[in-house]
Amino acid sequence: MVMMNNSVNSSLADLIRQPIIELSSTALTANLSAVRTLAPNSKVVSMVKADAYGHGIAFALAAL
Repeated sequence: MVMMNNSVNSSLADLIRQPIIELSSTALTANLSAVRTLAPNSKVVSMVKADAYGHGIAFALAAL
């Protein structure tokens, strides 16, 4: 029987956990505003690929 120490067990558990992402429309809008402030005489084109990488295209488009 092979025994694994706790650090190996927790490392394996970390590998199988599902990733979590939190999106903030406020942060997305603030980032766009910051870009516009830094380049006031420029046009900004926002690119949203596919379904915003699975996070919802409507969410991203509404914020941009």
